[in-house]
Amino acid sequence: QQALAINEMSAPRWQEKIITYNGVPTPVGEAVLRSRGLFTDRMWLWLSAVVLLGYTLVFNLISFVLLQYLNAPVKTAPAFTSEFIEQRERNLEGDAPSVRSTCSDGSAARSSPDMMIQMSPVGLAS
Repeated sequence: QQALAINEMSAPRWQEKIITYNGVPTPVGEAVLRSRGLFTDRMWLWLSAVVLLGYTLVFNLISFVLLQYLNAPVKTAPAFTSEFIEQRERNLEGDAPSVRSTCSDGSAARSSPDMMIQMSPVGLAS
């Protein structure tokens, strides 16, 4: 917040008009920052950026270490079993018998890996 406020209030559009703040002629942007109790030096802009980068690195490092060395909270299982993968490879090679299914009109259809499923569009309006 500090860096964003300094960056915005230091822009030329906030420096054009001069007002009197505590008896001292001051640009509007600087007066706004001081009235909110924020720092006015540009150094705070860079310090805020460095702190943000530091937090990013520290939390990424902590996440990496925790994910690397802690056990999973639940038992994990593979997404595909070895039998499923073997069956899929046989189907792709053409070694497995074809699976026959019936269509809605009663005719038989042959399953193939490149077969498309008919999808009907769904919308919120009726």
